[in-house]
Amino acid sequence: MSQILPDIGPNGPRAFFPELPLQPKARFVCLGDSITEAQPGYVSLLGAFVTAAYPERQVQFINAGVSGNRVIDLLPRLRRDVVDRKPDWVTIMIGVNDVWHDFLPALQGVPLDEFTRSYRQVITTLREQTGARLLLITPTCIGEDRENPENRRLAAYVQAVKDLGQESGLPVIDMNRRFWDVIAAGRAVNPEFSLTTDGVHPTLVGHMVIATTILAALASLARSGPTA
Repeated sequence: MSQILPDIGPNGPRAFFPELPLQPKARFVCLGDSITEAQPGYVSLLGAFVTAAYPERQVQFINAGVSGNRVIDLLPRLRRDVVDRKPDWVTIMIGVNDVWHDFLPALQGVPLDEFTRSYRQVITTLREQTGARLLLITPTCIGEDRENPENRRLAAYVQAVKDLGQESGLPVIDMNRRFWDVIAAGRAVNPEFSLTTDGVHPTLVGHMVIATTILAALASLARSGPTA
């Protein structure tokens, strides 16, 4: 005999994240590099999940990712891609190319001190020119070997983002740690487990990790602060 499962009703998807601090018609801009720009990627997953769970809110997720961007590339386009869109929320996930490009021919990364200075300027500009709530997100990985030269250098940039969050009183989502935790759990049972296609760009599962981690962070903020 088959089992008839109880009807979960129209609010079923909300069971995963019953509280999200997103008001009706909120505009949520995701700023970053190719990891953000990816289609489909974590930005589209965020939009799909929030719409499925809260269709009446009509939250708009806006992709402001540009392939190859470093933190210094964000500054010239902040007005066009973020400020002019009148966001209620902005996530900033940048830093992979600032390190990775130093390991690639004919490309140039961004030294740590310049990275920190430019990132601080991004925060200041967004605070002065928008009323958005800002979420800082640490960069993910460069190759899935935590001890390779790229990731060893990236660790300092991850820490810089955390320090900027502390300095500015902004929440930080440690996506770097989340990626390594998921990779370790997956490889405990399957040595070939991976969250990226090439060491940098996420698979669909990698994008799901990013999206659900952001949603979990938003749910945590909903329990501790006002909505926007």
